Amino acid sequence: MLVLIARYIAHPGNGDTVAAALREMQTLVVQHELGCLRYEVCRATSNPDHFVLYEQYANAWAVEAHRKTEHFQRIVLETIVPLLAVREVDTYHLLID
Repeated sequence: MLVLIARYIAHPGNGDTVAAALREMQTLVVQHELGCLRYEVCRATSNPDHFVLYEQYANAWAVEAHRKTEHFQRIVLETIVPLLAVREVDTYHLLID
């Protein structure tokens, strides 16, 4: 099982737009990606432009399939990424299930 932790920092003032796009992304992932076991979006209480995503996938193929979806391309790459000052994504193996 793989876990992705993504850290997004939006350019100042873009937090609400990023949050709306992430809500749409979360809905589509849950509805259409069987290999995604968990997709949680967190917004910092101290700064509305800071986000952390927790994504859990069955395997590496599910991660790759996720990145190839139309909704990932459109929402994450085309809509969200241009609004970000920082985008970091780290991948982990889940040790304890």
